[in-house]
Amino acid sequence: IAAPKEFERDIYFERCLPVEVLAKRGPKTLVFGPLKPVGLIDPRTGKQPYAVVQLRREDASSSMFNLVGFQTNLAWGEQKRVFRLIPGLEQAEFSRFGVMHRNSFVNSPRVLAKNYQLREFPGVYIAGQLAGVEGYLESTGSGLVAALDLWGSLTGRVVELPPETLLGAMAAYVSRQNSDFQPMNANFGLLPPIAENLPKMQRRQKYSERSRKKLLLLARNLTL
Repeated sequence: IAAPKEFERDIYFERCLPVEVLAKRGPKTLVFGPLKPVGLIDPRTGKQPYAVVQLRREDASSSMFNLVGFQTNLAWGEQKRVFRLIPGLEQAEFSRFGVMHRNSFVNSPRVLAKNYQLREFPGVYIAGQLAGVEGYLESTGSGLVAALDLWGSLTGRVVELPPETLLGAMAAYVSRQNSDFQPMNANFGLLPPIAENLPKMQRRQKYSERSRKKLLLLARNLTL
């Protein structure tokens, strides 16, 4: 395995770790990660398998497949050797090897207000991954929040997404003072807690209902 460059060492987003890093954490870590078999039944046995590797079709002719969740920093020769150890992939031909990408983002708590606008340069917005949100929906949502704020400034309206909504909570997270800021996916932990002590699914339903009420109230006060 080729040694990584100095700038590549151990600086990973926790939700997108290379498979070799996961494997080092314990013999069953991968089984609870990208190899998790939950919801899948082996048609030959009628039982849930111990572990699975999921393949996602990459082209219309079904000649290329992607190994789902197998981000890796292994050298290309090692990728070929290791992944051919997987049953069924012994003769696999690799059209493209995995590479790690750098996730660049600004120090959002220092430079961004909660509308994704630069504190020192009003009218300039940063949204998406560069703002420190992680995920496709989160990136799109941050752009929506920035666009609504810009629309509000042009029309004389105040548009502020409530912190009880995930869009508002994400905007608050990236702009909140934090000495060790890291990108974040949307999650229920960002929302103000609910006082009731409820089971997880019921609690999440309450979060959802509260969020919808807040958004409806905001929508009634705005005419887009």
